[in-house]
Amino acid sequence: SNGWLVVTPQGWDFLDNLKTSETKSETAFVAMWFDPSVHTAWLEAIGPGIEGAGYEPIRIDKVEHNNRIDDEIVAAIRACRFLVADFTGQRGGVYYEAGLAHGLGKQVIWLCQEDDLAKVHFDTRQYNFIVWKPDELPELKARLRNRIEATLGKGSYRGKAK
Repeated sequence: SNGWLVVTPQGWDFLDNLKTSETKSETAFVAMWFDPSVHTAWLEAIGPGIEGAGYEPIRIDKVEHNNRIDDEIVAAIRACRFLVADFTGQRGGVYYEAGLAHGLGKQVIWLCQEDDLAKVHFDTRQYNFIVWKPDELPELKARLRNRIEATLGKGSYRGKAK
């Protein structure tokens, strides 16, 4: 009545929630090289590790769409709960997608094959990478699942109906 506005506790909560882009999505965007040399890691460790933690892994090359691929990537990253980035192969797209997710305030889980770790760009070396070997994929699967659950908690995704 005197021209002053008052922010209620609920209003402060609302404003606080605007600071983060966290979503309750059950999806994890996976940024990785689509080369045959890492396909087994995807099939036996990365995809199953994410699903084991209760989240649906989304790889953009597996998504049917009729739009520009970069628009699909940005939309999927905005919609996901977190991003798993495997820097094996030093693909520019992986750096872009991890940076976009990081900039949006999303958690990024950092992976790299041991033989490629020395090539990782210096701007990302301070992050705690899960380093993996092609002949130790069960360990990668377990470590990825543990990292996801420790960082984000257990999800409720139970896999696609067959």
